[in-house]
Amino acid sequence: MEAVNRNIFAKGDTVRNTAAGDGAGGGGGGGTVIIKANTYFTNNLNINVSGGKGGNVNNGFDPAANRCMGPGGGGGGAVWYSVPTSPVGINFTALGGATGITSWAGAHPSCALLSNGGRDGDIGGSLYDLSLVEGSRLYIPHTFSVCCDTTICKGESVLLTSTHTGTAPLSISWNSGDNTSSINVTPVNTTNFITTATDGIGCTITDNANIIVESLNLGVYAAPSDTILEGTLVTLNAILSTIDTITRTPSTSLSNINSNNPTFTATDNITYCAYGETSNGCKDTDCVTIVVIPKIDTLQPFNIAIPNAFTPNSDGKNDELTIFYTGNHTEKEFIIFNRWGELVYSTNDLTKGWNGKFKDAEQPLGTYVYYLTLKNASDNPPDKKYTGSITLIR
Repeated sequence: MEAVNRNIFAKGDTVRNTAAGDGAGGGGGGGTVIIKANTYFTNNLNINVSGGKGGNVNNGFDPAANRCMGPGGGGGGAVWYSVPTSPVGINFTALGGATGITSWAGAHPSCALLSNGGRDGDIGGSLYDLSLVEGSRLYIPHTFSVCCDTTICKGESVLLTSTHTGTAPLSISWNSGDNTSSINVTPVNTTNFITTATDGIGCTITDNANIIVESLNLGVYAAPSDTILEGTLVTLNAILSTIDTITRTPSTSLSNINSNNPTFTATDNITYCAYGETSNGCKDTDCVTIVVIPKIDTLQPFNIAIPNAFTPNSDGKNDELTIFYTGNHTEKEFIIFNRWGELVYSTNDLTKGWNGKFKDAEQPLGTYVYYLTLKNASDNPPDKKYTGSITLIR
């Protein structure tokens, strides 16, 4: 250690204000100066660890009161060397602070200008052969980071990694419940993965990785229905979210295979599929099968009438789909198909109507296709067959 004409102060504070009525504060105690060195080269190194003076009290507002306070002075501090004797060239001062007094001469005689039992602080001193206990654990700056924010397609997985340095032992905790440095995740929705890192002395750092899940859900359907009459113009619709490209196969008869809503004229049963892809490479596929009912004869005789819609909602109005007719016709067969080509109603009794149910379950709103086969009582002319569509409204 080398010190020439230097000063080290660790003095106790002096109470500078005068208290009124109550005891003032005591003087501050001197501090302790620790000097740890193997060799000393000192000349006029001044070390002062004296105590501070206690505060004074002024009881002048009530001279008859016997309020005798005695704030003491602060004790002197110490200097602690790592060698067995005081090094040469050090000027050490460790005086005790003076006591405070009742400063008003007109105070009660037992108190005036007296310390009232308060006393000066004790003198400090020197200590030798300092031995410091040093920790065996090396402190390492605490750092932590998580990689990385990214966008994935729904169903894909991504590896999240963390970098962690600091005083051992180190630990991390993810909000997913994992506690390893790297985790493989497959989030269903966009998720912010947050993790907290802790070092061996309890310091924590929080970081996160935001994973955006891009979902492409194609929904393909045909309008006016999946089951239509031969020759009907059909529109293929696609329900989709964000998308950059869409392609349909086969391209047979489609107006535009890259359109969201291409059209075609139905002639035979066919399945169309749509393929979509986003700019991030997320893909989805959906298909629709068009059931085409051959057109037999859509021209009904003047004495046969079939409504094009009915409302089976139990309000007493149009609750059944009924054939209206005059003349001597009998029904040989009346059948109805839903949009998927499934037979939902069949009868050979013209006096009965369809109540909109299939297997006792109410059928949904939509377009339905019917076949009607008629004959007259004389079987002359021969049976007539008719097709058409009706709309169920709820």
